[in-house]
Amino acid sequence: MASKVLSQFPNKLFASSPDTVCPHCQNLSPIDPKKCLSIEIVLSQLKRSSTQCPYCQLLHLVYKRYNISSNTSGLVIECNWDRPIVIKFKDTLNDHFSSWYLLYKPQGTTISSWPSLGGPGEKLNHLGSDESFQFLKAHLDECLSSCDESHKACEQLDSKPLPRRVLDVRGDKVTLRDSAGQFGEYCALSYRWGPPEQTLRTTDINIGNMMNGIDLESFPKLLQDAITLTRRLGVPYLWIDALCIIQGNKEDWEAEAPKMGEYYRHAVLTISASLANEVSEPFLVPRDEIRKELLSVFEFTSSDGAVSQIIARRVPDYAGIPLVANSPLSSRAWTWQENVLSTRIAHFTKTEIIWECRSQQAFENGATLQCAVGLAYRFARAGDDLEYYWKVLVMEYSKRELTYESDRLPAISSVAAHFSKSIPGRYLAGVWEHWLFSDMVWKASWGFENTMPLTPKDSSEIPSWSWGSVTGQVHFALEACVDSDKLSAIKLIDADCHPAGGNPYGQTQENASIVVEAPVFIADLSCVDVLRSFNYQIQIHEKLDTWASKSLNKIRGTKSNEFMFHPDTVLLPDGVVSTNQGTFATIKRVSKDTMVGKTSLEATVFCLHLGGGRYPELPNQTLSSIPRYSYKNFWLVLAPVKEQQGPYTSMRRLGLLEKSSRKAVRAETTRVRLV
Repeated sequence: MASKVLSQFPNKLFASSPDTVCPHCQNLSPIDPKKCLSIEIVLSQLKRSSTQCPYCQLLHLVYKRYNISSNTSGLVIECNWDRPIVIKFKDTLNDHFSSWYLLYKPQGTTISSWPSLGGPGEKLNHLGSDESFQFLKAHLDECLSSCDESHKACEQLDSKPLPRRVLDVRGDKVTLRDSAGQFGEYCALSYRWGPPEQTLRTTDINIGNMMNGIDLESFPKLLQDAITLTRRLGVPYLWIDALCIIQGNKEDWEAEAPKMGEYYRHAVLTISASLANEVSEPFLVPRDEIRKELLSVFEFTSSDGAVSQIIARRVPDYAGIPLVANSPLSSRAWTWQENVLSTRIAHFTKTEIIWECRSQQAFENGATLQCAVGLAYRFARAGDDLEYYWKVLVMEYSKRELTYESDRLPAISSVAAHFSKSIPGRYLAGVWEHWLFSDMVWKASWGFENTMPLTPKDSSEIPSWSWGSVTGQVHFALEACVDSDKLSAIKLIDADCHPAGGNPYGQTQENASIVVEAPVFIADLSCVDVLRSFNYQIQIHEKLDTWASKSLNKIRGTKSNEFMFHPDTVLLPDGVVSTNQGTFATIKRVSKDTMVGKTSLEATVFCLHLGGGRYPELPNQTLSSIPRYSYKNFWLVLAPVKEQQGPYTSMRRLGLLEKSSRKAVRAETTRVRLV
């Protein structure tokens, strides 16, 4: 049933009069048709003004109709001319937006007293329709023409360098061109290759045929759609990695891989085929059935007595664009840096096209979010928080899949190359020398119930200190990088860590190592039944620190004596090793699949102090507003390896130990070679 809004109000209160503009909601009408009107209203003020302003009462009725959380503190409203109004309700507890709504007029109607209010931006039934194309073209033109105004983050180069090779899509045939040193506009494609036998590639054998040109019908369906869309946009060139990098040519690959980030960044548009599982699947296809969304219809009476319908619709979690985040494309590691580094992206999802640039996100239903939360948006705003954002990006990246695990570092190399412009020091297999302490404070995610340990990579490929040495998602202790009161205890002495090829941020040479100096104490690590419990216990040697001589029982996810031990993977015995410190039973990281039968574990480990830092605790609404701080110390838990070399004991990482206290364990400063 329609809810009637303010039809009983006297005419003098109606905001259609040019002299009557509500100071709180601005009549939900932008003065400048080219600029967004952004308004923030405290909920208590909205309730008061709803008795006098018809627009405020409409907002208040939306709040009451949808039973929005009692924790709501206020709302933020974004009004663009001839578009739906976006309403975002803020949550008191975390200062985030708890829910989003659209307010618009029915399709084809006119409200004389409210000319700025737009219609619903109806979705049509095909992603390749003229209307869908016009949506995409309009936002592309707006972004390119407003880079000095509302799209400052989407800056443009005066001259746009072309990649080393591009596909020329202007003729009847598509031609691979050598474009080194040339300038022009091009699109880039982000997609899942799928099975190797289905992927059209440029190789040393067929590059001549590619440069002579091939018919559109010879391309897989997905590539055909990308070429068609590029042509419709009037862009002459298209960059596709499988076709513009010579596959199987190591020299060309190592030369081009570090440049891929710049290729996506400088593209006029990145076409993201989010819905397709492989290159044989088109993305300009009929839409899936659109999810039914809860609608409410309200009656709005203008000052001239005309009654109009206003529609409110809840937006289903668009703030996190799950249509993109949960798409097949988002599971792949290589496409991650394409998303991060692209300036403008068109996501073709199963139900709609989503526009994303470094300034905003836009949806086909008319919603335009000025506070976009995509990877590209966050990356553009890293600014002085580079240390924090590097770790956020790595955490996002680490949960994605790779066909070849040897690509773990190469697939993030373009992002690393971009960061290197602002970060002093060396890049050591995914770890920055400048952030040595905080970059090593990573811990492996074992799943929701801590029962899914990660798999270690071949130790000769990526050194154990790097987050890239395990296959699966990692988390950083972000308090180690955001706090000004942090104190690093580790010092880099020497590094034998060089790229294996021409990509300085790609795969490292085998058996890379670094020598570090830090306080180290000895402890015993044991587990009664590795296969069943993953219950590792650490006991610090009494002779080093009597106050910490009690057993430190570690069951993943629980606290004991203020210590937490986070194993990187399953840990198993690895024989006996002789070092400068003596002979020890040692440990190695293994895959869960390699465990057979009952396996117990007893060995000596070395705990190397990384450092500590103070960080603010989460706010408690019932307590004083005075900030509360905690302090944490972090150690690498290490085991000596069998292959010892040089004057320093060589050790591999087993996991991370942390203690919620400023007081560190007494230890002896020594030098260790990490491998």
